[in-house]
Amino acid sequence: MQPCTLARLQFQLMQSDGLNPGGLRRRNLCFVVSAGAAKRHRIPLKNSLTGGRISHLMFCPVVRLPGRFVDTVCKSHYPITAGTGGSASLLRSERRNFLMAVTFDINVARVQMTLCAISYVKGTGADATRPDPDDIKAELAKKHYETGGKWSLVWGPAYSQFDDNMMYIAQQTNTSVFSLVIRGTEAVDVKSWCEDVPTGLTDISSYTGQTGTLISKEFSEAIDGLTKAVSADPGDQRTLGDVLDDLASDPALSMTVAGHSQGGGLAPVMGAWVANRLGTARGRVAVYAFAPPTPGDAKFASWVESNLDAFHVANPLDLVPFGYAKTGSVIKDKIPTKVPEFIKVHGFPFPLHLGIDAAAVALKALVEFHNTSWAPAGTSCPLPAEAAPADLDYLKQVEAQHNYNTYLYLLGAPQTDVGTKSPLGGTGAV
Repeated sequence: MQPCTLARLQFQLMQSDGLNPGGLRRRNLCFVVSAGAAKRHRIPLKNSLTGGRISHLMFCPVVRLPGRFVDTVCKSHYPITAGTGGSASLLRSERRNFLMAVTFDINVARVQMTLCAISYVKGTGADATRPDPDDIKAELAKKHYETGGKWSLVWGPAYSQFDDNMMYIAQQTNTSVFSLVIRGTEAVDVKSWCEDVPTGLTDISSYTGQTGTLISKEFSEAIDGLTKAVSADPGDQRTLGDVLDDLASDPALSMTVAGHSQGGGLAPVMGAWVANRLGTARGRVAVYAFAPPTPGDAKFASWVESNLDAFHVANPLDLVPFGYAKTGSVIKDKIPTKVPEFIKVHGFPFPLHLGIDAAAVALKALVEFHNTSWAPAGTSCPLPAEAAPADLDYLKQVEAQHNYNTYLYLLGAPQTDVGTKSPLGGTGAV
């Protein structure tokens, strides 16, 4: 949906004769209304709608349902003040402003974020940046994680040849539910860091089918490398395309693409590639992008909204999701805290304010050259904000708010044994 204030009201959909929309049964849904429509019809956005509470403010992917179903839900669940100049005919004249939407499922998000955290596990072999299949399997087997030991490795990990991106596919036990997980920036790898700096834009209409869907040149190269990679398992030398072709024969296939940080930025792009490979017969591909930098322009973001069930999950105090669409807001919004004018880098003072301002100008110029603009991809799902300990210096605060275990903490999921624990807390915040 277009960026605007939305009121979210959760309820359980009870199946009723003649009112079952496309087979949905007892789904956790939400009712959304544009701020303009709410104002016209005096529907409160900040107070109770039905005696309960508005549990969250967020954008929702829209699913159009039969008109009579929308009419019935409106009559049953939305209090409309009488005498507002035509509000009685709201259900007929304003039906298009009232749509049903499937909500962001926090339980699914907790599992997907756990799978993302597992992707950062260090290898036990000669190269710590390249975990082998057994390293991933060992993490998936841990029952104290949100995944509960109920997921197994079915392919990977696979590594791109030039930039060390990594991905793997896991399957939920005894189901047709699969997740393609992309690792984020590898901290000790210069090539991985360079991938995070866009130097151009590339048209990916070859798999979106829409001319002018532009993404970061570096992200496009990363996807190209990943889709050509083969599994690190010597007994399985398939590429991602080979695996998807094998899975496509399952009529119940449910595919999600997930990633954190750089992996979150790549996730919507990979989601487009996967959707193109699987075809529409296998249903919509889901995307959970955690802490993602902006992958592309407004036209690509619009394509994602229309063709994928994509969620952009961000900690409001995390610096990374501010790149590249909102880089200029970092200083003003004090992300993650008041931004110092200078920081020390290897003992030398670095003008941080100047560096951020310069980056914002360069990133804006890059997209303006193509007559477009950066735009985050996916439904915005902000997590609760929680400050890091005040005694941490600025860079440590940046690291703390971006930490994958911090995301698990803010989602209310157990932290993993991978890497460092979140300094925000040990148990879930939600």
